[in-house]
Amino acid sequence: MGLAACKTAGKSSEEIKAFELTTCVGNYVSDGYQQRAEGYDWVGVHIEQTSDTTVHVKIRSRADLKKPTCTFDADAQVIGKDSLESIYEGKSILYLFKNDTLTIKGRNEEAENLLHFFCSGGATVAGAYAKINGELDQTQINKTLFQASLSYDKILFFIDQKEGKLTIQPVGLAEDNRELVRELKEEVKSAEIGDIDGDNSPELFFYVKSGNNELSLIGYSANNGKSMSEVSMTPIAENDKILDGYRGEDEYAMVENCLARRFPIYVKEGNEFKKSGKMRQIQYKLKLGEACKVLEIDKVIEF
Repeated sequence: MGLAACKTAGKSSEEIKAFELTTCVGNYVSDGYQQRAEGYDWVGVHIEQTSDTTVHVKIRSRADLKKPTCTFDADAQVIGKDSLESIYEGKSILYLFKNDTLTIKGRNEEAENLLHFFCSGGATVAGAYAKINGELDQTQINKTLFQASLSYDKILFFIDQKEGKLTIQPVGLAEDNRELVRELKEEVKSAEIGDIDGDNSPELFFYVKSGNNELSLIGYSANNGKSMSEVSMTPIAENDKILDGYRGEDEYAMVENCLARRFPIYVKEGNEFKKSGKMRQIQYKLKLGEACKVLEIDKVIEF
């Protein structure tokens, strides 16, 4: 489920007609996987649960013999019985599960065409994949942790993470389009671009998997469309009221004119912590700081 808009609380996860996500997490492969020892090309899909109603989808192809043909990363949410959906650049990508088979398709022709964008040589990530036991063949698979291209107006960012480095290549900035390289061992799970402060220049946010089932944030701002600088974020570590019941499972999203961060609230029952059924959402506004733009806490809501 998406995060609530910054003006409304939205619906709880209990209102979604969901299926048991643990049945769909795991690894799926295209037809060529069984003949990989004979040199056949193949594509693998790894699905990892990130919350009660969301997963992260990572698609990688063989890369030991030639340049990888397909690379794709996205978050997906439950939309119905045995089905998930990703929204990528406003287009709907569907993941349908039946009898240990995953089918990836676009909701319409425009979305179907988008699925060719993530592959080279006319290939597509659309199609059927069979579930396997165990891990994908690590001796052959593309080791890229995260890859994406995000655009806003005439500004484009090519993003790549591998070998402990996050690389951002901007295109279209008025003054400085130098490649930015950042040391980063934790894995980027997803990235978003938008303009939440309304200055007609985009912000670029990375949601990074950290310890204890938490997501952290790395942000950059395109200053007046000229150059990139890092965005800082007001920490919640010393805010006891916000941290009460917090045990990770964060979700982030750009929503309207703010950045929203939400997580399930836990309560202690005996010696165990259990979900209360409520969510807490922190809404951040982007403001000018002394040295850079800062995400400051605007309000906290529960639903």
